Amino acid sequence: MEHNPAVALLLALGIIILASRVGGAIARWLKQPRVLGELIVGVLLGPTLLDFLHWDVFHGIELGETIHEMAELGVIILMFNIGLEVSLKELAKVGRVGIFAGVLGAVAPIVLVVPFMFASGYEWQPALFTGVTLAATSVSISAQVLFELGVLQTKEGNALLATALIDDVLAILLVSV
Repeated sequence: MEHNPAVALLLALGIIILASRVGGAIARWLKQPRVLGELIVGVLLGPTLLDFLHWDVFHGIELGETIHEMAELGVIILMFNIGLEVSLKELAKVGRVGIFAGVLGAVAPIVLVVPFMFASGYEWQPALFTGVTLAATSVSISAQVLFELGVLQTKEGNALLATALIDDVLAILLVSV
């Protein structure tokens, strides 16, 4: 029997959305940000649980790349929504604090990790790469948590968001060098 990829995709998306909503609700019930529950569900469903579901409808259909692309689209939509809530003028007001904390947040993991990696026998390139990748934060997760807490549009929220943005920009620049 031939399987319809559209049905398999819709079923997989339904499972993902339902599980994410349940995970988010559980996180809120535990007084945690909803995004934490959604993230945990994503880790569990990712390549582990969905691969264990050997339902007939999924047989012979590869959905990984399609779901990955849809997840990327979801992050873009999340960042766009957060962008609608953020004022560049307010971000600029916390410039010095954001720059200082962002640079410190990018440099500290490198300074702490690279010597440890050297001591563990790694060459300088993998050690530096590990330190730089650990410096990166997730602006989308940070912004979502600030939004859920209702502090995204406060001075503190803007300082934290500016810090995360600067930290990520520095990490991206350092990784690309």
